[in-house]
Formats: sequence, structure tokens, C-alpha cells
Amino acid sequence: MIVRDRPSGFRLFWIVRGSVLQRIKSVLAVNVVLAVIVTVAHGTLFHTKIPITPIPFTLIGLPLAIFLGFRNNTAYSRYWEGRKLWGEIVIYARTLSRQCQSLIEADHPIVNRTGFR
Repeated sequence: MIVRDRPSGFRLFWIVRGSVLQRIKSVLAVNVVLAVIVTVAHGTLFHTKIPITPIPFTLIGLPLAIFLGFRNNTAYSRYWEGRKLWGEIVIYARTLSRQCQSLIEADHPIVNRTGFR
């Protein structure tokens, strides 16, 4: 078994190879630039004060919460279905082995080709 050193949380944060950061780096860069522009403008655009209220965040947050709730329930349902199917496989395997042990009678001990029991 190969045992490797466990990296710290800080080192895991900066690992690029095998990370999803390679796929989302352009979208992430656009979001960072937009956040910097909003922070610098601080609600002022072309000498006009723009009020930033919590209403847009509320309107986006409610559907997002419902969507994530449904995805979470779907994922748990899939997990539970797999768990039930795996349990059935285990039960059938135990039943088969129990039936084989009780129904197959050997008159003499089984010896393989090498002569070992």
C-alpha cells in the first residue's frame, strides 16, 4: 500500500493540478474584476449615487436555496437507492452461500490437484 504525506489545508488550497480551477479561471477572473469595480465605485457611477439594497440578493437567494434543496434531496435519494440495492445483493449472496452449504453434501473431503486440503 502506498502511503503519502497528508498535505495541510493551506497547501491543498493552492494545488492547481487536478483542480477545478483550470476550468473556471476565466469566469473567476471576470467575477473578481467586477467585484473590484463595484468596490471602487462604492455605489457611485458617473457622479450618480446608486443605492444597493438587499432586494436583488433576496430575489436570487430564494430560487437558489430551492434549487440546491432539490439537488440535495435528489442526491440523497440516489445514495439511499444504491444503499438498498447493495443491501439486497449482500442478502442474496448470504442466502446463496447458506443454501450451497446446506444442500451440497460431500461424501469425502475435497482435495485439489496439489494434494493439499
